[in-house]
Amino acid sequence: MSNLSPHDYGLPHDEWRAHQRETIETLLEDGHKSTRIVEAPTGSGKTSLAKAVSMEKSVMALCRTKNLQVENYGATYSFDTLFGRANYPCVHQDAMGGATAAECLYDTEGMNTCPVAKSCPYLVAKHRAQESSQASLNYAYWLTARWPRESPPEVLFLDEAHQLPDLTLEQAGISFTMKHKYEWDLPSFPVIRGRNSENPVALALTWLESARTVLRKAKASLADASGKLAKKARKCESLIRKIDATMDALNFHSEDWYIRSGPGAAGNEGAPLPGFIAKPLTARYHFPNYFLNGHETIMMSATIGDPDVFVQELGITDYEAMRIPSVWPPETRPVHVLDVPRMGHKSGAGDYDVQALQIAKAIKALPHDWAGLVHVTRKMEAPLLATRLAKFGLQDRVWVPPELGSEEQAKAWIARRDSVKGSILIGWSFWEGWDGRDEKFSIVAKCPFPSLGDPFERERFDYSRRFYSQRTAWQLEQGIGRVRRGRGGGLDYDENGVMAKYTAIADGNWTRVKSYLSESFREALVK
Repeated sequence: MSNLSPHDYGLPHDEWRAHQRETIETLLEDGHKSTRIVEAPTGSGKTSLAKAVSMEKSVMALCRTKNLQVENYGATYSFDTLFGRANYPCVHQDAMGGATAAECLYDTEGMNTCPVAKSCPYLVAKHRAQESSQASLNYAYWLTARWPRESPPEVLFLDEAHQLPDLTLEQAGISFTMKHKYEWDLPSFPVIRGRNSENPVALALTWLESARTVLRKAKASLADASGKLAKKARKCESLIRKIDATMDALNFHSEDWYIRSGPGAAGNEGAPLPGFIAKPLTARYHFPNYFLNGHETIMMSATIGDPDVFVQELGITDYEAMRIPSVWPPETRPVHVLDVPRMGHKSGAGDYDVQALQIAKAIKALPHDWAGLVHVTRKMEAPLLATRLAKFGLQDRVWVPPELGSEEQAKAWIARRDSVKGSILIGWSFWEGWDGRDEKFSIVAKCPFPSLGDPFERERFDYSRRFYSQRTAWQLEQGIGRVRRGRGGGLDYDENGVMAKYTAIADGNWTRVKSYLSESFREALVK
């Protein structure tokens, strides 16, 4: 096997990257655990591992965003990508202009009964993915569609695996708002204040049983519905399934739940509203059911950190962990630790001025035309930091994005960066998912501890302080890593004494999560 070239594994390059061949050979060997965790730095070729394994076994690779599916799997390695139905146009002649496959006219009878089903872009992509030995889906599709989990591949690759705990918690549990209550005529929400209430689980189960009874009656009345009513019937059935799963989990693991109900239980952009919420505080009882059924599972991320903390949170008991060393020595990817105090709710004006001064000094020491990112954790922090940096001579360069969705913010930033040389983005939503090839520096101005002002985060913190620290460490590494994208040739890493990119931490709180950072990241820290 050692004489095989990258082309023999379907890889589009002539030479092996460091450690790439050995990793592929290990993944293809028999006799290993069915669950494996691979920590590999950016640029080490994680996506290529899935491609190589697909040459011998059927593979499905999951990632969080459409962009990663298209760029990492589809364009580079020719995976058959599949998205949700709303991403494909409806081609039936009677469809309204701009209609998507999510609004299929034959949804009730089944999409395959449509007379133009053979040319339906969604069905074509779906059938291709179902038959493929190398398909890529996003996590939302895997968790909501039935066919992928009913007919799983031989090997399931889970990309950006550090996101799996949060992805699992987003799927598990259930929540109801006043909109649900009015739509389905549900019973009034009980008053439950979590652990401060007497028998919160019993109260929740009683209400869920009543809500399920109401929904079952609604489902029966919609049994022969068509059109929009058929869509409502499917929504009703989905809610019943969620209630069933939640009640089962509450009965078996009653101590591991966040439960809130009644006035102020739900929220909308920070405003407390009436509602009912039952969410697990840990993914360990739910993740195996979603991702570990009858196939090999390979989880990949650049930021696993402490594998013991990771697997405990996901309920994984039998596994192997692999760490692929960075091909780039620590001195080519330094992470500078600026002399800044711990930034938090006890910080005064003097502390913030010290932080702004150190950030400004670091940026002004770089080439003036370098554009880059400064990460904060909340949108209210961005204009405050921008004002302080302006006092230290960066007033013409700092820029705070408008309060738009992430895609709109990204477009606005690109326009700003390309029109004003040396622009500095002070942002709160660029921690992950941003390919900062065109930015030259990334500075973390606030360690991204999840806000304990959120009641759910508070209970999650009390449940496992270790995992709270691990999540912060993951996010910190992700923010720093936005500008080092794995490219050599002096593009992303310092070579021959020439600085290619600059990264730094400007919050003394980083020491609180130091032991949870990946070994590769700790090696690169420069005080």
